[in-house]
This record gives sequence, structure tokens and C-alpha cells, in this order.
Amino acid sequence: MLYTFPIAILFDIAFPILLAFWFVRRHAGSWKIIAVGALAFAGSQVLHIPFLNWLTSQFTQGALPAPPPAYRLVFNATLLGLLAGLFEETARVIAYWALGHRARTWRAGVSLGIGHGGLESAALVGLTALSTFIALVIYTLHPSTFDALTGSRLQAALAQPWHIPLAGAVERASALALQITLSVMVLQAFVRRNALWYLAAVLWHALVDFWAVYLSGIGWSPWPIEGIIAIFGLSSLAILLALIRAEKRRALSSEPPEADNA
Repeated sequence: MLYTFPIAILFDIAFPILLAFWFVRRHAGSWKIIAVGALAFAGSQVLHIPFLNWLTSQFTQGALPAPPPAYRLVFNATLLGLLAGLFEETARVIAYWALGHRARTWRAGVSLGIGHGGLESAALVGLTALSTFIALVIYTLHPSTFDALTGSRLQAALAQPWHIPLAGAVERASALALQITLSVMVLQAFVRRNALWYLAAVLWHALVDFWAVYLSGIGWSPWPIEGIIAIFGLSSLAILLALIRAEKRRALSSEPPEADNA
């Protein structure tokens, strides 16, 4: 476990950075829009996380009625997915509004998605995993450093099979595909002047998050869960490619015909 954890951490942090360099070089992506995408994700979490904490306290204190135990998992998975979609897709809308007409192509959408999903992967997931790895190493060398409760949790983490951290790397690849696709979907609300694309992005985001939370809640192990999420990731890539092809067709149809030299 201690040997595969660094591999997963390196992937979480390095993969989105390498993807950004490749896309800028290969497809003329924009570092500025990538940075705006990262800021959009950060801004969404600045509001999203405190709101989740407040909402949890309202249910805990009885200010809001809690769902029956039999439906609690479904309720939580649905609510968490919808909130993630609303906060993050709204952040994308604000980002596109701020960028204006400079960000109305599929390249801009992919750039925004790389920044959005890349910061999530590198900072929120990668750095969190790094802190956990450091704690595991310290616990291995000096178990008395931690209290009994924390020590038991770290011991349980060390007892996990060696390949479990790699499931997290697979999850990051799927999540990044999703985040890029969501950015291009939200872009369609501006390009096509149809707010239903924003709603579609919120619901697609919510659906993916629902299954991640629900399957974990019913006790599925990491690899089957990541298999389901990978299917959503591949489906997202199919949506992304279809949207890119549609934009290219629109661009070709809008080009003026060549003059007749006869």
C-alpha cells in the first residue's frame, strides 16, 4: 500500500498538468482560460463546502426534516449530486460570462474543463492523498505519535490491499473526462443560446455523483465503483466528441462559398 500510494498521488497531480501542456501545444488551448477554470472550481468550493456544512447542521439540529432511514442514502446521494452540479456548473457559467466572446469555441471549453478538473485532481484530491500518505508513513515509523482513534484508522488504511490507491487514479481520469465534458456542455448554453444545456450539465453531474455516493453507501468495493464511474467517463468523452464534431460542422457550414473563377 505504501508503495502504490505515491504512484496514485503522482498521477493525481501530474496528469492534469501534463494534459494541460499537451492541449495547449497540440490544440492551441489557452493558459488564461485554464487558469479561469481553476479559479471557477476554487470559487465553487468556497461556497459549496460551507453550504454543505450548514445544511448538515440544519438536518442534525432538526431545523430541516430528515428523510426516513430507509430512504436516507438515496436522499443524500441525490442531494449531494445536485448540489455539486448546481455549484460547479454555475461557477462555469460565471467564468464564461466573465471571459465573454473570447471563450466561445470547443477549445475554450476544453481549456476551462482542464483547469476546473485539474485543480480538483491536483489540489483537492492529490494534496489530500499526500497528507494521508505522510500520516501513514509517520504512523508506520512512530505509532505513538497518534491517539488511539486516529491510529486505528491509519492501521485500517494500511491493511487495505496494495492496489486500492490505484483505483483512485482511475477515478481521477474518469472525473477529469467528466469535468471537461461538463465545461463544453455549459458552453453550449452560450453558443446555442439555450439554457437547457446548463440544466443538462447539472443533471449529468448529479447522476454521476449519485452513483458514486450510493454504491459506496451500500458497501461496494472501490474497483467495481470505479468501473461504473469509468463507464460514465467514457460516455462523457463520447458526448464531448459529438459536441466538438457538431461545432466543426457549424463552422464549415457558416464559411462563405469560394468565389467562382470561371
